Amino acid sequence: MKKTTSLCIGPVSKNCVDAVLEVTDELNVPIMLVLSRNQIETEKLGHGYVNNWTTEEFSKYISSKDSKQNIILARDHGGPWQNDTEKKQKISYKEAIDNAKKSFISDIDSGFEIFHIDPTIDLFSELSIDEKVNRACELCKFCNDEAKIRNQKAQFEISLWEDGASEDNNIHIDSSITKISDFFKRNSIETPLFFAIPTGNKVVNSENIGSMGTITGDSEIYSKLSKTIQTCKKFNVKTKVHGTDYLPDESLQWFPKLGIDAANIAPELGTIETKTLLDILDMHKLYELQKEFLDISYSSKKWTKWISNDHVLNKNELSVLAGHYIFPSDEFKNLKNKIQNNLEEDIDNILMKSIKDNILRYLKNFNILS
Repeated sequence: MKKTTSLCIGPVSKNCVDAVLEVTDELNVPIMLVLSRNQIETEKLGHGYVNNWTTEEFSKYISSKDSKQNIILARDHGGPWQNDTEKKQKISYKEAIDNAKKSFISDIDSGFEIFHIDPTIDLFSELSIDEKVNRACELCKFCNDEAKIRNQKAQFEISLWEDGASEDNNIHIDSSITKISDFFKRNSIETPLFFAIPTGNKVVNSENIGSMGTITGDSEIYSKLSKTIQTCKKFNVKTKVHGTDYLPDESLQWFPKLGIDAANIAPELGTIETKTLLDILDMHKLYELQKEFLDISYSSKKWTKWISNDHVLNKNELSVLAGHYIFPSDEFKNLKNKIQNNLEEDIDNILMKSIKDNILRYLKNFNILS
């Protein structure tokens, strides 16, 4: 039996969500939707940027569309200061942890099955590994207790390093998982489902600058990851890789070979949808509307999250990085109506096809599809 790697998608737009729903329905394959607190957030704390959905609204939408129940709902990067608003306001740890718990409670009430506990951010101090372990354990126990009250089951993914961390951090994994496992046993919590392993993967300037982009069977990164995966297996914990976007097919094919259990993608789907929109406008010579879109996107400054300090991207390239963030805005909706009036085919069908094609790329390379 071929080894496989499960695909986990961070929804970056409504079309992205609908594309995932169509793929899982048409091919009858499971896909995990992993929702960051910026993408989808509880009504108690506002909402996310994806279609302006709250957690509660999003869950109802998925339930109404997922006829074959192939969608697994999971929280991605749940924890203190994992919502950009909290960082901007520089709220205290107490308020940040309270918000994280409110967000988790909404997730549990909305039928989420997996909770990524990410305690890696602290605005006021540099945390030791032990402090991160303690914070992760506290949040896992909180979610587990809340799920039990509701006669539900909570499964966990744990991170101890921010996305993009070097694989050299692996030296701490054995002792960290030992401490977490001991805590889980003492508190009657099921063994963590996933451990997010550091690989060096990092999405910058619409590319992946990590060493997995050039992985081979005799490379140093292959050797380090093999050891990490074996350590996790020793504890019966599955491995998860973040920041898989933009890796070439040859690199993605190493995921199942290595025994990586799951991998996340998100921003790549946003840039694909945006580039497809720009191609449509170019193909139909709608240059004024294209310029209007690029101006709106660039002015949002949402591209700042993804660029390096020494980037040489021009205005149009920066606009591509920010495009999916402005899709829910009234400005874009008005622009989209103008674009649609110049097309015969439904614009969302075209955009969704481009997203679906890329999802299929991952499913094939991860051996989900033959």
